[in-house]
Amino acid sequence: MRTTLLTTTLVAMILAGCAQPAAVLPAMAGPQAASAVSAPLKTGIPFFRVFRGVKRADVSATAFLQDLGKRFIPSAPLTHAKNGLVAYLPAVPAAKKASFLPDEYAVIAYESADVYAKAKATPEGQAYSDLHWELFDKAASKSATAVTLEAGAQVQADVAYDLVQRPTDWQKGHTTFFVGVRKAGVAAGAFLPGMTSHVALAKREFTPMGLDGYIIVATPEYEVAYMHWTDARSADAAMASATGKRVGEDAQRLMSMEQWTPTVPFAGTVKPGQAFNFRFERRS
Repeated sequence: MRTTLLTTTLVAMILAGCAQPAAVLPAMAGPQAASAVSAPLKTGIPFFRVFRGVKRADVSATAFLQDLGKRFIPSAPLTHAKNGLVAYLPAVPAAKKASFLPDEYAVIAYESADVYAKAKATPEGQAYSDLHWELFDKAASKSATAVTLEAGAQVQADVAYDLVQRPTDWQKGHTTFFVGVRKAGVAAGAFLPGMTSHVALAKREFTPMGLDGYIIVATPEYEVAYMHWTDARSADAAMASATGKRVGEDAQRLMSMEQWTPTVPFAGTVKPGQAFNFRFERRS
């Protein structure tokens, strides 16, 4: 009964444009979300969706960030945690960015593809889906299911890839967020083939060093990558090693780094250049 009441109230608040739906569920409100404890992940390899949102032209940058923090980001676990959401990692670019880059990114993980479809079809799922278009340009924004990059296949534009394919708990461990922009000296037609060899190198060299999750999406102009590590110490050691430097040099031949940051727990506000790991209690 309590869950039904929360769901009904949330849907009404979203549709009414309330600025703070997170208050409906105190366990997820504000900084409390940073320390939420989840049950162990038992559902195998998650089903990943990768979102790249382009802000509506009639929404100011200030209003956009405020609404992300107060309403949009908290609403994802609030509507979907009980329906099989297992991890949520949104990010926003720095205040100054290349004009062709999105205005918000997110990796959203569910127990399975079937669970995702059922969650999206619920009233609260439909309301949250509709909420996107109060902030984002529907025609310009993109969402994709992360698929396997088969051996010998090339990275394709606007296709998201789960490169490691492990039953990793993305709420735990250490995750970094990266955006790289194609260098002027690299032909647009050479970028995706170059990315194909680069991500293969990074996966091969880093998985023995603690990389256990690697989600990417690329276009001929840029790459977005989420890397999940067993812990921050492993990530730092890998990057500081001779191997890490070699992987970094390979990236630098293709891209200029637009953004790199570790994710942090969501605490209720969004500032330019931040990436979050919204920790919340999953269903058992």
